[in-house]
Amino acid sequence: MLSAVSRFKQLSAAEGSVEAFLRGVELHDASAEAARQMLKNEGIESDITTADFLTLPPEPVHDAVIGNPPFVRYQRFTGSSRAKGLEVALAQGVRLSLLANSWAPFVVHAAQFLKPTGRLGLVLPAELLSVNYAAPVRRFLLNRFASIKLVMFEELVFPDVLEEVVLLLAEGTGQSAGFEVYQARNIADLDFQESSWTQFTPHGVDKWTSALVASESLSVYRSVLENERVNTLLDWGESYLGAVTGNNKYFTLTAQQVVDHQLSRPELLPISPPGSRHLRGLSFTQRGWSDLAKGANEWQGILKDAEYMMFHLLSYQNVLGLKIDLMNWIIQENLWNEEEQWKTLLSFLY
Repeated sequence: MLSAVSRFKQLSAAEGSVEAFLRGVELHDASAEAARQMLKNEGIESDITTADFLTLPPEPVHDAVIGNPPFVRYQRFTGSSRAKGLEVALAQGVRLSLLANSWAPFVVHAAQFLKPTGRLGLVLPAELLSVNYAAPVRRFLLNRFASIKLVMFEELVFPDVLEEVVLLLAEGTGQSAGFEVYQARNIADLDFQESSWTQFTPHGVDKWTSALVASESLSVYRSVLENERVNTLLDWGESYLGAVTGNNKYFTLTAQQVVDHQLSRPELLPISPPGSRHLRGLSFTQRGWSDLAKGANEWQGILKDAEYMMFHLLSYQNVLGLKIDLMNWIIQENLWNEEEQWKTLLSFLY
């Protein structure tokens, strides 16, 4: 808000009328009061509402909306706040997944407060460019605004905060084929000269991380991919990020634990341990995995399906406090089929 006041004064707006141009929204009472006091110290009587921004009905009467949305991950973005966020986004045709963090609906909702010629300026996590749950937001921005610019930083912007951020600058109404990118080392490196902006046009629903690559290099890369003599890694094999067990210490085993519990090979699924210390080359062979599995502290396998999961549960029934008759009830009710097997299992585990 102080920066906005300073900018208005630079534009020669009458100091006495600055209040008429400013409106703020803050969820936290103490922060809202602190902002009011800071503005008052500058001689400005502010209009700062203490409220959840997502609950405010949009009024498309503003020339600009600026903000730094809360970066709350989906695990903590729950309850009525999540429900309202999904609702306001869906009202604009943006269907967010349950993995969406809190900033995603904020972007969609903020755009609804702008005039057709209005401008949007937000500080957003750099995951806007890459994560799957942000794909609907990326599509929304391209469909909503006539011009989109992104400012990216090589260094962390906020002291003592590990989150990488980008500045989103969007304006006008209409569809954009792409956006412009400005890469800066840090805040002090912002000069916004026209020659410093690079145009980027995403392909379909592609992530925007390719915007970090020079356009000439990206063009060469894409032409190489189109060459029939070039294969992708997917042609040779497929990898995936693994499974979220909810309790790795329970579901993953060392070689010695496999022996102790008399588990057989069909009851186990080999996994690659977290991290990449053991991945230092172009191949990770069966021999390499076997050598790794001999380590007492390394993970060897994860139980493969519901039948083997049940066997594993029975072997640990004293730890989990489960009774044999409870397991028999699960089997009799045939709750191991399809999605219900995992839903029921996890409800008993956690």
